[in-house]
Amino acid sequence: MFFNIKTNRMILWTILFLGGTALAFFGTYKISQELTKEDAKKQSHLIPDFLLLDCEVESKFDNKFRDEILTFCKSKINVPGGNVEDLDSIPLSVFFDENLFKENKLAKKNYKLQKDVYEDIRSFDFFGMASSKDSSIIINLKKNSNKVIFSTYNSDIKDSYIEVRTYNTKTNLFKLIFNNIQLDINSKSISQFITDLDNENIKFSLITKQNIEIVELKKVVLKTKSIKYFGLNGINKDSLGMYNAKLNLLLK
Repeated sequence: MFFNIKTNRMILWTILFLGGTALAFFGTYKISQELTKEDAKKQSHLIPDFLLLDCEVESKFDNKFRDEILTFCKSKINVPGGNVEDLDSIPLSVFFDENLFKENKLAKKNYKLQKDVYEDIRSFDFFGMASSKDSSIIINLKKNSNKVIFSTYNSDIKDSYIEVRTYNTKTNLFKLIFNNIQLDINSKSISQFITDLDNENIKFSLITKQNIEIVELKKVVLKTKSIKYFGLNGINKDSLGMYNAKLNLLLK
């Protein structure tokens, strides 16, 4: 009887030991598997040659520049049963669609503004730097010299383009959308992986002509042609005019 009890206990302890070992092995295997997946995911996202910038820009134009645009546009806008002066938000997209002007000579004749308007809005620069706390990754960003066109929104457009959507009569602000603005990357980093910038800081300047003041930047995204990498959180502007923000990895 005693022998049987002792034998049963040994068998039980052996089973428990083997079960615990198996569970530990399985747990280690799962963790290792997850780490392998993370490493593979990370290594598939090397620092690219350039990123593309998307953002929404609330802008204030100086009085002369604003009036040059609005005087022309208001005379061309027809509000059925109403008056353009009564609108809180004046639509402007049709006056800023170079693709439409190419396709339709009449549209170009009726809606195209003076050349200086387009040149002033698209004459901007972007300079930025993003780095990790341990400086294992540092990238400098600079707007490419490629020409930026004007268009209404079109997801098929791969070029850098600006939408000029509306003028808000109450806030005196123009709503601009920047799409696919190419930012060349200069990187001197130990790390080769763009994903290492997750939750790190970025500092940047968006410099416009003197007659255009940026009031607010929203919905800022850094991406490639196929992948959205980062959204910018907590954007604020310091006394020197530099923007500071946190990079939030959108890649899941």
